[in-house]
Amino acid sequence: MTTEKKVTVSPPKFNISDGFARWLKEANGSLVFTARRLGKVFTVGLDDKDEVAFYERSYPDPTGLSVNNSTLLMADKFRIWRFENALTPNTQHPFAGFDAVYVPEMMYRTGNQDTHEIGLLKNGMIAFASTRMNCVGGCAATHSIAPLWKPSFIDSLVYEDRCHLNGLAIEDGAVKYVTALSQTNTFEGWRDVRADGGVLIDVSKGEIILNDLSMPHSPRLHEGNLWLVNSGTGEIGIVDRVNKMFTARTHIPGFARGLQFIGDTAVTSTSKIRESKSFQDLPLEAKLKDANEEDQCGLFVFDILKGDILHSITVENETIEEIYDVAFVPGIKHMMIGGLHDDLSEQMITIAPTRKA
Repeated sequence: MTTEKKVTVSPPKFNISDGFARWLKEANGSLVFTARRLGKVFTVGLDDKDEVAFYERSYPDPTGLSVNNSTLLMADKFRIWRFENALTPNTQHPFAGFDAVYVPEMMYRTGNQDTHEIGLLKNGMIAFASTRMNCVGGCAATHSIAPLWKPSFIDSLVYEDRCHLNGLAIEDGAVKYVTALSQTNTFEGWRDVRADGGVLIDVSKGEIILNDLSMPHSPRLHEGNLWLVNSGTGEIGIVDRVNKMFTARTHIPGFARGLQFIGDTAVTSTSKIRESKSFQDLPLEAKLKDANEEDQCGLFVFDILKGDILHSITVENETIEEIYDVAFVPGIKHMMIGGLHDDLSEQMITIAPTRKA
């Protein structure tokens, strides 16, 4: 008879920079981030004393996040969830200290496609980067994936993670740009060229804009500029789409993924690189060593004009070593999220406007 050992995990201990609470108050919103290996999604808001407050729920391997008006989307190990705020303005509720309660209203089963970034299209479909299927997929009511687009160098839709397609940018309700770690067309071929074989692709033109990136993620359009996280070098910057050049705007002390803009600032999430073979032997590792810096897991806020890191939340006790994605929810001071096995999701009843039968 085998006795199963119970492993006690210490709660994460966060180191919050002095100005973070003030920045979050001025931003007038909350943050959400996913800790994939820990199996947690966290919210970061302000309590009644305007001090930073956290809330967490458990989901298996949560990854990509996206916020669209009142809707929060989140991917986990084999599903994509659609959360909606169950609280209406100026109504009494029993959730003291919270001004929003996001409950999982809809779920699409994707199967384990190692879903990375996600977004909402103008037709209402949820698009996602299907890393193991090497394509951009859409959520469907009848299948795990509705293929929407694949790179020209991928010859077929196969479950092989050939190029590690991971990031997507949406423009006018359509997928405009994607990132992948390589142009390889063999099983996990990206692993051999991950340090400098990454690509940024214009989906509408089928054109590769950049082909010498280091594990790129999170292409984003902001005020006419195309931004990119060049994760393998620890750089976040702007892409010159005419001259096909990448210019770094800031350097981040960790493996960065996720990028959200709030006014003249942006926030990114980072993971440690020391414990993962996939992250080792990258330019970032050498840069940190030369600067005598440690890789950090956390959230970093930087000035998009000057590139200076302004504020941060870092994990002190290494309970979390990988923060996968971060999203910003405007207008919400402190939000709660419903889980899979809690009274909130079971007992919360929301009523849509009455329709004619």
